[in-house]
Amino acid sequence: MKHTLSVLLVFLSITLSFGQNVVQQYAGFKAAVGIQDNYPYLELGFARSVVGKQILTFSASSEFTYSKKDKTLIVGPKLSYEFFVVPGPFGPGAKLSVVDYTNFKDHQLAIVPEVSLHVIGILGIGYGYNINLKEFNNLMYNPTHKFSIFLNLQRQIR
Repeated sequence: MKHTLSVLLVFLSITLSFGQNVVQQYAGFKAAVGIQDNYPYLELGFARSVVGKQILTFSASSEFTYSKKDKTLIVGPKLSYEFFVVPGPFGPGAKLSVVDYTNFKDHQLAIVPEVSLHVIGILGIGYGYNINLKEFNNLMYNPTHKFSIFLNLQRQIR
């Protein structure tokens, strides 16, 4: 199931990027800080964007959270597909992610839909909801609500 969702996200990003008038392409780093229920987290990763009538971004990143309850570091490798509308300097966005939360003993797979408000796709705030698909073993980390501030630092490649 994990591989099926990853392939679907890659397919959607490639397919939707062909359907628009591509003006520019960007690649670079992305970062986010936020809170999931009572757990603060940091997200770091790489992103590639296609800019036309809207901004389409595919990214690979990881979330890092310290769970006080479990007294352990939770890492969440993540694949995401983002869509930003650019009617002006401010605009709405949507993101769909597949995350595999792990403490390197136990795993928990989740899908995370998010909505955001951004400034030209670079800086923004977002809200998401973790939908836990499957708990493997005994991972006690199962946040639901997620609030974040994100920053996309990319440079033009074409």
